[in-house]
Amino acid sequence: MTRMDRLVLGEIVGWFVGSVLLFSSLILASGELVRLAEFLQNGQTLWLVLQLLAYTLPQIFALTFPIAMLLATLMGMGRLSSNSELTALVAAGVSFERIMLPISVFGLLVSLVGVWFTNSIVPASSAARNRIIDRVQKEGSFTLANSFSRRIVLNDQANSVLFLRVEGGIFVGQDGPGSATLQNLSIERWQNNRLNSVVFADRAIWKIGSNDWVLNGKPIYGFDFDPRGGGGLLLASSLATREQPLGKPDELIALKEVRTEDVSTAGLRERSRLFKANGDARAARDAEVEAARRVALPFASFVFALVGAPLGVRPPRTGNGGGFGIAIAITFLYWTLLQLFTVIGRGGALPPAISVMIPNLLGLGVGVFLIRRVLRS
Repeated sequence: MTRMDRLVLGEIVGWFVGSVLLFSSLILASGELVRLAEFLQNGQTLWLVLQLLAYTLPQIFALTFPIAMLLATLMGMGRLSSNSELTALVAAGVSFERIMLPISVFGLLVSLVGVWFTNSIVPASSAARNRIIDRVQKEGSFTLANSFSRRIVLNDQANSVLFLRVEGGIFVGQDGPGSATLQNLSIERWQNNRLNSVVFADRAIWKIGSNDWVLNGKPIYGFDFDPRGGGGLLLASSLATREQPLGKPDELIALKEVRTEDVSTAGLRERSRLFKANGDARAARDAEVEAARRVALPFASFVFALVGAPLGVRPPRTGNGGGFGIAIAITFLYWTLLQLFTVIGRGGALPPAISVMIPNLLGLGVGVFLIRRVLRS
């Protein structure tokens, strides 16, 4: 490594490490710390919360690598050019392509480490984190939501729906391990846009794995508005053992089946093979898209190195205060494109591996254009 390489990398690496820590802190502060604090408020130990934090950090780090690389190249090259060091290198006969070489190698190295990190460390840490959450929620009493409402379709052809309104919240483990409880709820049954009945109850208990909730507690009452069923007041004696097909609420996401983010990349490929063998093409594509994203997103670090370095070049003695804003704008555009082409890949319009890689290919084209523009100038 030449002295010039050490000079360039000295500016880039420092900014990269600092940016990873900065953006990781922002992500933690924006929501994760609040969720972890809820565990402490619900009586969990500090050791358990620290374990959750340790298992959460790898997922956050993996997300920050690309934007950290973009900000590092913008700020690092901006400082070299604003202090006339870049001008001095060019005046000494060093081409811009040669200056870009250590940046490109570092970006590629970060991408390769990111691919390994995303495919090896992140799924294992995510699975460990969710196992802890599942255990806490299944074995202990834990509040998942305060109040919510939901429309539940019973029979689409018959236009039969339920409207569930929960005022008292949803709790896990309150009525024993493997249970969930709704408190202070009302259930409206509609048929062909007409209200058939409404039921009010103190509680409804769900045994994890089923779709039915058993109403209990006092009072339990309701009204039947359908004259064909007799109509009139529904009393507790007729409702005490009634099961309501309310399904598995979205709030119990931590209690659902194996999550895609917890599955290893080899496991995703096996899932895809099994889904295809059973004729479920959509589920197979979902697994393939997730596996492809685990390569595409880390590879963005290399792309952002090629984009950020020429964008960071500016006239001597000018500030680089706009670098942060540029990094956020480019990252937002990239993330929007990645989400768009992820949907396209899942829909089957393009092969998953190609679809999620298109934002990177577009970024490479932009990077080459920007580098050639610097060379011309």
